Amino acid sequence: MAQASPNRHTTGPVWTTCLGIIAVLFGTLFTAAQGNELLVQTIIAPGTAAARNIPADCRKDEAEQEGVSLAECELMVANVRIMLESRPQWFRGVQMGLALVGALVAFVSILVGVALVDARRWAPGMAVAIFAAESRFSVVGRLSP
Repeated sequence: MAQASPNRHTTGPVWTTCLGIIAVLFGTLFTAAQGNELLVQTIIAPGTAAARNIPADCRKDEAEQEGVSLAECELMVANVRIMLESRPQWFRGVQMGLALVGALVAFVSILVGVALVDARRWAPGMAVAIFAAESRFSVVGRLSP
């Protein structure tokens, strides 16, 4: 008669499970934040309509449909122009690189969180390293000119 295979899942300390859940939650949020920053750096770029001083096309009917006034529409365009003018030439590339690395570190943090919940032996040591890297990118990744 064949023996049933033993359950591979081992129960670890409660703190690893709690830390793993928190790591997955914050890793997901941090991945999204870094993705948003990467998207901002990609979209608000030199050569866009705002950078070429093309007048804002704020039509009254479209502004009402979006729930903004004409003044708010013009202010949004002015904010984009200010953002473009205040950045040094090197800023966009550096910020995109930081956002990409930050998103990758955050994704690894999700994987480490899952490993903590699964009580893997290597997970607590890896958690210390990845959380330290993640905290570094949460400060450095928020550069503003």
